[in-house]
Amino acid sequence: MLPNLDAMDDMTRRWAATAGTWLRGLWDGFRARSRCWLLPFSALLLAVGAVTVAPSWWGAVGRTAITWAGRHWPPGLLLGGGALVLVWWAIRTLHRRRWPESVRRDRRVPTMVWLPLWAHVGGLLVLSVAIAVGMGALLWWALGRPRLEPLPTGLGAPAWTVANTFDAMKIVLSVVAGVGAVVALTVAYRKQDQGEAAEHREDTKLYNERFGKAADQLGSDRAAVRLAGVYALAGLADDWREGRQTCIDVLCAYIRMPWPELPPPQEPADTESSQPEDGTVAASVVTGREIAEERQVRHTIIRVIRDHLRLGKRSDVERWQGHQFDFTGADFHEGNLSGIDIANGTTLDFDGTTFSGGAVDFHGATFSGGTVDFHGATFSGGTVDFHGATFSGGTVDFHSATFSGGTVDFHGATFSGGTVDFHGTTFSGGTVGFPYATFSGGTVDFRYARFSGGMVSFYEVMFSGGTVNFDDAKFSGCAVGFPYALFSGGTVNFHGAKFSGGTVDFELVDGWSVPPIGLPADSAAVRLGSQSGKAEEVAS
Repeated sequence: MLPNLDAMDDMTRRWAATAGTWLRGLWDGFRARSRCWLLPFSALLLAVGAVTVAPSWWGAVGRTAITWAGRHWPPGLLLGGGALVLVWWAIRTLHRRRWPESVRRDRRVPTMVWLPLWAHVGGLLVLSVAIAVGMGALLWWALGRPRLEPLPTGLGAPAWTVANTFDAMKIVLSVVAGVGAVVALTVAYRKQDQGEAAEHREDTKLYNERFGKAADQLGSDRAAVRLAGVYALAGLADDWREGRQTCIDVLCAYIRMPWPELPPPQEPADTESSQPEDGTVAASVVTGREIAEERQVRHTIIRVIRDHLRLGKRSDVERWQGHQFDFTGADFHEGNLSGIDIANGTTLDFDGTTFSGGAVDFHGATFSGGTVDFHGATFSGGTVDFHGATFSGGTVDFHSATFSGGTVDFHGATFSGGTVDFHGTTFSGGTVGFPYATFSGGTVDFRYARFSGGMVSFYEVMFSGGTVNFDDAKFSGCAVGFPYALFSGGTVNFHGAKFSGGTVDFELVDGWSVPPIGLPADSAAVRLGSQSGKAEEVAS
């Protein structure tokens, strides 16, 4: 009779699925407690390394320590206990400083109560045996790998005595006690895990209630209530680490909402008739006030985000680094984001945003990672100010943006890394300026950009490294100037650029020991000036 292969395959798959689920649970638990395991794991690695090296004086030091502990065990016990308490206090203090109470409550370990008790106990027993064997092997290695003599057997072997019986009973009782301790610890751990899971559910319920109330406030018709909702959501994001991105998304969604529109102005011809009794004028005044109140609410959201993206400014504010701030498609009038730090994992997304007035201020910002994305944005007015910003990593992306007015100012900015990308951007008006900027690394990329108007200025810029790339750009009516710029390093590349109008002006350059490359010397749009000698040597 042949066995049922299908049933065996099903059983194998079920066992494999169970084993995989169990291993994933163990891995998730380890990841969740990775910081808790880091210190003992490091100590274990140090111990293994010390035992593996096993210098000649290892045994002498060990014997001396054991002899001293045997003779002076009371003070040794006190010193050891004091040292343990001191280490525990230091770790606890550092933990509290690094993670506030609100964050520690959110760092819950995924519950493992779903594991059967026998599987949990069995896994811990196997782990205990493995640790015991490993520690025994390490001790044997540390003691110089002494030879283990086998017990005598056969004729002449000593008879089994009562003392041997008691020794065997001690071993059996020790094993039973160890198994019982493992079971007791497992049950206690599962109870604690259940308690933590219940507490976590209560915390999540409380956070959801706070979120609902804050969202209701943010949707109120009264500006004062909306302001309270902004601060309530910010406070909730500080407390609720797991839901922080959701709170940030709601605040950013409010910025993306369209602005309310003012009614058309009324005819001022007849003063008496322009104030009817039905309250039309009063309604217009109220509408104007509502616009001002709405502006305050939006500015408050931007200030809250700014304060949480600054480093070292306020110790009472949680950091929101590593999150995404989505302003896609918004009508962005103005906002103060000065002094923020865009580190790894942080994204400010202005994709498709319209800048038609006011100022967006990145003054003194630090870009060491992350992304600020202006992809496809429209600049028809106002100012985006990167005055004094530091670019050492990350990306500021103006890919496919349109400049028909306004100003993007990198006055005094420092570029030592990262990328500012104007790839495929259209300049038909407005100004992009880099006055007094310093390029020692990184890239500013104008590849395939179209310059039909406006101005790009590199006034008194110092190029000692990095790259400014105009590869395959098209100049038909824009002024690109490098007055008093100094080229001592780096690369300014015009390979493949097409000049049918406008100007690229190098007449007032202070010097270029490393001149731009790819300049068409015969083009009327390129003005090389008194420093043209070296440039003509490298012109295409």
